[in-house]
Amino acid sequence: MKATLLLATEADEGSGHIAPWTGFVGQALQQGFGVHMAAPNVEQLEQWMGKRPEIGIWQAPVFRSASSTNQASPKSWPELLLSLGYGDAAQLTGAVKAWLSVLKCLKPDIVLADYAPALLAAARVAGIPSLEVGSGFCVAPLLPGLQHFPGVKGGDRSVMDQAASALTSAFNQAFQSCGRDERMASLSSMAGWPVQRVVLSPAQLDHYGQRPGVVYAGFLGAHKADEETAASAALQPPWLAKEPPQINEEQSARVLGYLKPETPGLQTLIAQLRAANITAYLVVPQSSSPQIEQLGSVTVVNQLIDLPQALQQADIYLSNGGLHGVGQALQAGCWPVVLPMQAEQVAMARNLVALQWGGLYLPDTHGTIDQHVQTVFATRPRHTPLAPNPISAEDTLFGLVREIV
Repeated sequence: MKATLLLATEADEGSGHIAPWTGFVGQALQQGFGVHMAAPNVEQLEQWMGKRPEIGIWQAPVFRSASSTNQASPKSWPELLLSLGYGDAAQLTGAVKAWLSVLKCLKPDIVLADYAPALLAAARVAGIPSLEVGSGFCVAPLLPGLQHFPGVKGGDRSVMDQAASALTSAFNQAFQSCGRDERMASLSSMAGWPVQRVVLSPAQLDHYGQRPGVVYAGFLGAHKADEETAASAALQPPWLAKEPPQINEEQSARVLGYLKPETPGLQTLIAQLRAANITAYLVVPQSSSPQIEQLGSVTVVNQLIDLPQALQQADIYLSNGGLHGVGQALQAGCWPVVLPMQAEQVAMARNLVALQWGGLYLPDTHGTIDQHVQTVFATRPRHTPLAPNPISAEDTLFGLVREIV
């Protein structure tokens, strides 16, 4: 067997750090690699990877968010990590030691860390080479210096610096407790832990703008569809029937949505779509039993669907702004419209609007029918699908893995 890979995340934010990897994992198994995956939510790992019994499934450390922080709304990467509990030296040390136990058991030849700072530290302690991979937001800018989130307003430099100092101290204590004779001078030292930092998008969609020192691999899954999916074949937009209904140019575009149930203004959005008589199919995952609710021209379901297939026949893709879904929409020639909930999603929307690759929609949360919905959903620029990189993101990663191991 070839080298053994550990692909892991510490992000417990839905399947956005798991689902995009299905194609890469399938190709790795075909090429003879041993593959292990770890995440805080092992149910999601089983959901997406359970059909491949060759994959080792591991429980990632689960961080307990800080009970109190100086910033209610983090405005930089250090403040975000601090709010998630990484500044708690005991918790961080426990997480690093938990990862060290996994690494000792698996003896992987390389670690691929998608939003997993504690794992990167553990790999450094264990002397195992690592790749830091993910969206531009998760591969945060550390050199030449720390930055606030793109477009943030009211960012306080002193608050960011204090957060970075607290994190540096916590990591130093973790290293000391694990027997590594290393002391970080600043949080920017983290940039040197992985062998390479890889952003899984075109350079234009790096949340911080194009930067030196990172590899832009493009979107995962851009060159071929995943061989397996966790989607339910029973729940699909009606236009995926064998004989889809004909849509005239005068009719509204077909909207496909994938939104979190806690999306601000979600019910207002549905009301506005109904009032505008826009044909929309919204996926809002939130319970274990399949449900379909028909609300005028809007269909709401709570189970996963075959998103790549559905996007091929949709006109507009409505999401909170996750990189993988936006990438799939662009590649399918579907116009992405973002309802942002978090800082990285705001940055994604800013990039899309600036590039004229997509739109931003902010529902009127006061409950009135905002005619802006007509402009955003009923009309859109005509565009062609985004051409993928000549070399797939998967092949770029395999090339880096082979150079290392």
